[in-house]
Amino acid sequence: MMRQLILTLLLTTILQSCNAQTEEEKRRFEQQTSIAIKKWLENPTISNDVLAPSVIKQLQDSGLIENNLKEGLWNEYSLDTTLMGYKTEVIVGEVKIPMSLSATLIKASGNYLKGKKEGVWIVYKSYDKSSPFYWNIDTVTSYKNGLKNGEEIIYKGFGVEDQKPLLIRHWKNGIENGIGKIYNANYPNNLEKVYNAINGQMWLLETYYTGGQLQTKFNDTIINGENCKYFKEFYESGKLKATGFYLNGESQTGTWTDFYENGKTERITNYSNGKLTGAYKYFHDNGQLWTERTYKEGKLFEVKSNFNKKGKKNNPGTVKNGNGKLNIYDADGKLIEVVEYVDGQEKKVSR
Repeated sequence: MMRQLILTLLLTTILQSCNAQTEEEKRRFEQQTSIAIKKWLENPTISNDVLAPSVIKQLQDSGLIENNLKEGLWNEYSLDTTLMGYKTEVIVGEVKIPMSLSATLIKASGNYLKGKKEGVWIVYKSYDKSSPFYWNIDTVTSYKNGLKNGEEIIYKGFGVEDQKPLLIRHWKNGIENGIGKIYNANYPNNLEKVYNAINGQMWLLETYYTGGQLQTKFNDTIINGENCKYFKEFYESGKLKATGFYLNGESQTGTWTDFYENGKTERITNYSNGKLTGAYKYFHDNGQLWTERTYKEGKLFEVKSNFNKKGKKNNPGTVKNGNGKLNIYDADGKLIEVVEYVDGQEKKVSR
């Protein structure tokens, strides 16, 4: 009887969130949820032995109804079975402990205004196996007229001291707009990524090393009347590593330059629609030109020169119009391999 009571009340709680569904969708949802809860009862997050009727009442939605609409403060509950049965492991020191995930209780708390969410809503999750439940904060979201509007914070970790923001983002009328920040475990000191959302489309702005140093940065610019992203990459030391442009934030375009950590130019390349096109120059770390080539639509077209670190000429090979052999040397001028090209593509390597 107790098991049946648990199943009935939990199923009722979950189905309260499905009022907007069609009858067929409701039927499928009820069937799927019944199966999920049956499995959950076989491996419960909350033991049947301690889940008394008084506790079950805590897991039922509560709030005011005015003119058939939700009004004022509400607490709403549901059961998340998404990861139920998923096999994982928890690492404690050097010990790996196998773990099988089961269902998770979810509690959402906030205000309604004439049936629509309004103001700050907090979603909690409980992983406890018995009552009383400890509710970890999962998300804090601002609403206006039933839509996400304003700041949203998604948390990670367990317990008051360990819970820290994982993601801070912004919404306008239900669509993500504005700056989003993703943090690693050292919040608020260490960012991982910063992006800008424009009507739900994400544009990466910055990435960071685990130590907090800036790794990459993107800035809006216009080239030949087209929207581009100017890209900079940095070494962990803070020194410049690479610069270039992305067309419409996706494919490489224009001139790209790579640098050695000592500040010397490593490579100068040119792109069109993400493919190497035009002059290609590669340098030794002392600034001496190493090799010079030309490309067309991503294919090697011609090899022009090759030098060792001291400036002595090497035989670069015979590639011309996409056909021939390319000689590859180490910094001291020792021949490493010979690559045969046909129609600009590598066909055979000789060592």
